[in-house]
Amino acid sequence: MEIKIFNSSNPYWQRLIEFSKISSWDAGIKLSDRLLENNFLDWERACIAIEDNNIIGYCVFVEVDSCPKSKYYPWVGYVFVDGNHRGKRVSEKMINHLGAYAKGLGFDNIYIQTGFEDLYERFGFTHIDNLQNEAGSLEKVFVRKQ
Repeated sequence: MEIKIFNSSNPYWQRLIEFSKISSWDAGIKLSDRLLENNFLDWERACIAIEDNNIIGYCVFVEVDSCPKSKYYPWVGYVFVDGNHRGKRVSEKMINHLGAYAKGLGFDNIYIQTGFEDLYERFGFTHIDNLQNEAGSLEKVFVRKQ
């Protein structure tokens, strides 16, 4: 498995647009639209996991995720792993690569949000807050020191 971090100038950008659009997760379509709009800051990136030249997982590293009125950033968002590859620590590897990228940019922490229980704590994240997302649902906010 290979992890790649990139911006819109990389050919993987288009492949991620196509893959996220057809992924089994509804938020994949939102990510696909966001990638097509290409409203990313210079330091923001997409991240993918590749196996046998196929994308098997993705996430992004961004200033604003789905809780727009947050004081926290940067976010790891849109974390998805194809069902056939779950349990292989794919998301952990992508998050770790983005954590190293964040540290290289001078960020001391990375943040992630979810409505799930006991998902990101095993990757070193600590629950610090609850925020309302764009859809009005309450999301748990987690932080990890880099």
